[in-house]
Amino acid sequence: RAFGGGVYLSPLRLLALEVAEDTNAKGVYCSLVTGQERHELPFAWHTARTVEMLDVSQSYDVAVLDEIQMIGDAGRGHAWTRALLGLQAREVHLCGGMEAEPLVRSLIEQTGDDFELREYERLTPLEVEKQALESYDHVMPGDAVVAFSVKRIDEIRAQIEARTSYKCTMVYGHLPSETRATQAKRFNSPDSGFDILIASDAIGMGLNLNIRRVILDTVTKWNGLKDVKIDRSHIKQIAGRAGRRSSNFPVGLATTLQPRDLPYLRECLSNDVQPLVAAGITATTDHIEVFAKERFGYDPDAPDRSIDFVKIIANFMQSSRLKNRFFLTNFDQMIVLGMYLQDLPLSLEDRFTFCIAPVKMRNPLAMKFFYYYAKMHAEGRPVRVSVRLSRTLPKYREDVTAICYNHSIIECYLWLAQRFRKTFIDMRIAQQKKEFCVSVINQSMTMKLPSKQKLPSKQKETGRGKSSANPRKASRQAHLAKDQRQRRKAAQPSAAQPSAAPHRPIIHAGAPRRNNL
Repeated sequence: RAFGGGVYLSPLRLLALEVAEDTNAKGVYCSLVTGQERHELPFAWHTARTVEMLDVSQSYDVAVLDEIQMIGDAGRGHAWTRALLGLQAREVHLCGGMEAEPLVRSLIEQTGDDFELREYERLTPLEVEKQALESYDHVMPGDAVVAFSVKRIDEIRAQIEARTSYKCTMVYGHLPSETRATQAKRFNSPDSGFDILIASDAIGMGLNLNIRRVILDTVTKWNGLKDVKIDRSHIKQIAGRAGRRSSNFPVGLATTLQPRDLPYLRECLSNDVQPLVAAGITATTDHIEVFAKERFGYDPDAPDRSIDFVKIIANFMQSSRLKNRFFLTNFDQMIVLGMYLQDLPLSLEDRFTFCIAPVKMRNPLAMKFFYYYAKMHAEGRPVRVSVRLSRTLPKYREDVTAICYNHSIIECYLWLAQRFRKTFIDMRIAQQKKEFCVSVINQSMTMKLPSKQKLPSKQKETGRGKSSANPRKASRQAHLAKDQRQRRKAAQPSAAQPSAAPHRPIIHAGAPRRNNL
């Protein structure tokens, strides 16, 4: 907060928001800039930004780049590399894990800048308990249970609230940032009545939490093909949330649900993490445009916009040659979305921008809206947000998940509206809808909502119930479930050949049309 221009670069919108609010609360004007919103205050010398939103043309006196170890991330590492090498500041503070130190030191020495290392020891000890928890009947106030799917988080909450007198808050990636912040405040407040936190690995960074003990539901995670062990550095970061300096507990504790997972947790906390060996970089629109001109004769001024974007990206990846200290970050999303939008007459620059948008690719409805937005923009027509929301509160947990997806669609619209202001004309309405979603989700998080799919009355700690006592009924249910899966798969839009998006896609939430916002 020294006099002069300063910038804080955050890995998460939630953390950028927290820093901006804290700075403003102390009487120092601080603007907020994220992919979805810009709150630029008059006379503000300081700005909190998500790291991807750094303006490298602007000069600062002091810059803070948080979670520098993310420079080695396969998906987002390029944003940290760009910030590290592109920041124009007299003094840059890099915060993060020591695994990044050798790589960062090497990169900075190549630029000719001075590098100074300051190590800070953890002020409160972190200990692994001698025994696993074995049952959620044994949770205590201040415990944080970490699971790796929304379904499992819901199951654990239901188990704890059914078997104990404790109430739970939940934090996971699908929730809006504002809801995660509200849930964290409830857990941190001793008078809120919420004693247990059930969370995904989203708590690994960005939230200040008053955790006594971290309990890992499992140490494996589904990677799309099979269950794999979670990276050691990630386990260490999650477990390290217990007993932080800002918490009320003098010692942080960590354990697992299952005894078989406890040795791996000890191994993760006892061993030093492996140092990073390479920093992520990626292509910009300018890089792709120059490559397309040289390799394919692309003319940005030509009226014909039927370019094979996916072919250009694939050739760019194959032709790229990098030094040992760098790697190309993941282009998978760009290729999938490029195939999805292949038939639309978009310029290369606009196509590139759409293909890096924050769309939930696993959600068919989100993909349909994404295609609709791109189609309307390509045709030069006004792009409306078009998401209709029920005014009634959700009745089931699945309804909350649906609202979270609606919120993600609106956030995607706002992200695109920041970049295509001429065609995306519903920014104010989209912001109102977003705030309405957050309000409904916040209310629903305090409610005990049943699931549409009733769980068996006796349920194991693994979350799997007993099979039906009636074999014929069980067989019939299995057949119906298989048929429903096949129909959903058939209805899901293909990335290679996108389904025709409706002219005005509607989200039906079960309420009459006159009650829609």
